[in-house]
Amino acid sequence: STYTHLLPCHHYLRLCVPHLQLLLLNSSLFRYWWLRIQVLGEQEEFVELEKFSKQKKNPIGFEPFVDVCLKKEKKIEAKKYLPKVRDELKVQYYTKLGMLEEAAQIAYDRRDLEALKILTPLCDPVLKEKVNLYIRTLAK
Repeated sequence: STYTHLLPCHHYLRLCVPHLQLLLLNSSLFRYWWLRIQVLGEQEEFVELEKFSKQKKNPIGFEPFVDVCLKKEKKIEAKKYLPKVRDELKVQYYTKLGMLEEAAQIAYDRRDLEALKILTPLCDPVLKEKVNLYIRTLAK
């Protein structure tokens, strides 16, 4: 699509805002955000990606930001977006980043017994005991 040809040239796009607005009229804002995130991630433009994440109202959520960072194995970059991930997906995304203790705490705070059971086999023995305690507490 035209987006994927123009988006890598973000310097050109800054000069060509009216053309970009025309493109947006012919496509959804959601698709634009998704493509922009993908292109910035592919080019490893993480400073630009962070700037983009702070623009206006985000129609797509912050999960794609985390995903694109993880795709490039940039966990530190991905962690920047974790607090903004939708609550119902936080356990999943903290787990993707290997932050199992935080994922377990979030699951416990949300009283999500299923998530705790899924986390259990992924944990080291010390954390597994803590997760089992959470499960026993919630099961009462």
